[in-house]
Amino acid sequence: MVDYSRFNGIGDDSEEEEGTSSASHAPQPPSAVMDDLEDYFRRIDERQPQESETAPPSVARFSAEQIDRLPSCAYDPSAASYSECSVCLADFEPAERLTQLPCAARHLLHPSCAAQCLSRSVFCPLCRVDLSAIVPLHAAAPPPPLSPRQLGFTRDGGVILRYEPRPPEEMARPAYIPAHARRDASFVEIQYPDRGVARVWRVPRPHEASPRE
Repeated sequence: MVDYSRFNGIGDDSEEEEGTSSASHAPQPPSAVMDDLEDYFRRIDERQPQESETAPPSVARFSAEQIDRLPSCAYDPSAASYSECSVCLADFEPAERLTQLPCAARHLLHPSCAAQCLSRSVFCPLCRVDLSAIVPLHAAAPPPPLSPRQLGFTRDGGVILRYEPRPPEEMARPAYIPAHARRDASFVEIQYPDRGVARVWRVPRPHEASPRE
């Protein structure tokens, strides 16, 4: 409940002698004022749980895997312009492996210090450069290399090892392919479990051949 004692006297025109008023006989606020106050504090109470349950704003940071992919180098006292880690202030040891940040200054940190900083922020702790603009946080992974199984199978169970829809010109064509069709011939290499490897040249039909330049 709301303590309305501080509103004593609201809406009361009577004058009481100094020192004679008592809390038990104190006039109450008008009902309209009480209703407004109750509604005001009720809305505050309803809003507080919602604010406390609101997730904190997302902060950009590097994952452990991304930090591990940063380049490293051996510390060379003769080439470096500083001799201590700017995070822990400990001296670097000669030939010690350090994490090299991708900022323009190529700042060096102990691997554990770099992980500590970059797991909280994407900024270089020295020059404050946004490293995520240099090393994307969500870089697309390169496609995996094709395996023979991914190239497919023939109807008779052969595994396609290689397919060249447009083989390079220096790749020798069999003599049975007509000279005018050699440019459009395709090549496929198929492995059969019990019969070995077959190398097949396919000559396109006349309507499939590409127009001559």
